[in-house]
Amino acid sequence: MTAAADVAPVLDKRRSKWLARVQATTAAEAALAVLDKDLEANALQCEANEAALAAAITRTAELEKEIKALAKQRKQLRADRTGAKRVVRNARSRAKVSEKKFDKALIADLLQKAKTAALASNGAPSASRTRTRTPAKAAARRRTPASVNGRSARA
Repeated sequence: MTAAADVAPVLDKRRSKWLARVQATTAAEAALAVLDKDLEANALQCEANEAALAAAITRTAELEKEIKALAKQRKQLRADRTGAKRVVRNARSRAKVSEKKFDKALIADLLQKAKTAALASNGAPSASRTRTRTPAKAAARRRTPASVNGRSARA
């Protein structure tokens, strides 16, 4: 029985060695599965980052085009603003000229009314011979050809 007794410890050793190696294999397979999972996650993250980078490059190109278009629009708006300021300045100037003409006509009308009232209160004959006068510039303009004063002949 010594031979059978000697075989039992050898079998136990080999069984324990085999079980240890099976456990090591299982642990290695588990580690391999974790590494495969990490590798797959890494590949997915890399693809996602590449897609995000491509989208960012596209968005950057779009933004650059938009910035260029906005700069062009800003240039046009500034030119339009300059023109509008010139129009406002000219309109103000014309309004001042018209106001001065109105003031002059108003004063002339008030003086005429005051003169008529003063003459009527003194018993003097009314000045019915008074006529409305045309400003000198307008009268001169009517006597000059259209090409000289810058107006068209149709005006």
